Amino acid sequence: FRSIHHNGGGVGSTASASPAPANRSRCYKRMFSFGDSLIDTGNFIVHYANASERKEVMASSLFLVGEIGANDYNHPFFQNKTVEWVRPIVPQVIRSIALSIEALIELGAKTMYVPGIFPLGCTPQFLFLFPGDDRDPATGCLRWLNDLVLLHNRMLKATLEELRRDHPGVSITYVNTYDDVLTLITKPAENGFSVETVLKACYPVLNAGPAAVPCPDPSTYVSFDGLHMTEAAYKIMARGVLDGPFAAPPIMSTCNHNC
Repeated sequence: FRSIHHNGGGVGSTASASPAPANRSRCYKRMFSFGDSLIDTGNFIVHYANASERKEVMASSLFLVGEIGANDYNHPFFQNKTVEWVRPIVPQVIRSIALSIEALIELGAKTMYVPGIFPLGCTPQFLFLFPGDDRDPATGCLRWLNDLVLLHNRMLKATLEELRRDHPGVSITYVNTYDDVLTLITKPAENGFSVETVLKACYPVLNAGPAAVPCPDPSTYVSFDGLHMTEAAYKIMARGVLDGPFAAPPIMSTCNHNC
C-alpha cells in the first residue's frame, strides 16, 4: 500500500460501524497516507484558499492512518532495551494515533482506514538480532515480540471503537495487517513465496551491511531487506484492504466503478 494523492480515477469509498453518509457509494479521487517507513512514502500537500474548500476535500478523500507505532518499538530494541522496558510505551503510542485521528476529523476527514502492526516477530531483522529467543514452533517467529504487537493491536481496536462512538458521522475501519502477513508466513507456497526463504530477507542489508547481495527474484520473498517487505508482499496486503478480507468493509466494497 503506497501513499497517494491522486486526482484521476478514485479508489472506493466505504462504510463501517459508523459510516459517513456523504461518502457512501462513491469513489475517492484522493488518498492520503500517514505512517512510518514501512508504509508511508509521503503525500503531495496542497494549500487550500479557505476552510470550507479544505473541508470539502477532506470529506471526499480517503485517509490511511498508519501503520504507526512499529518504529516506536523497533528503535528501543535496536538499542538493547528489553520488552519489559518497551511494553509501557504501548498506551502512549495508541494515544498518539488517537490524537492524529481526532486532528484529521477536526480538519474535516470523514473516512479513515487504520492498520495495526504486522507480526514484527517474523521479520528477518529481529530473528537475526535475537537468535536464541523462544520461537513459535508453528511459524518460527519470536513469540514475545508478536505478543507485544498483539497487545498494540488490541488496544488500537478498542480505541477505534471509542472514537467511533465519539464521532458517529465518521467511518473508521481497522485494518488487520497482522493476520494478513501471518498468512504469508504460514502459507507461503499458496501465496507465491518460497517455503525455504519465508523468514529470510532478499537483500539483508540490515544484517550483512555492505556485504549483502540482493536475491535474483524478490517476488519469491516476503521480506526485502529484513524489515520492509517486498513489492509482492505489499501487493497482497493492498489487495486484502481493497477487496477484503483484512478490512471490513474493504475499500472497494461500495465503489461505483462508473464514477
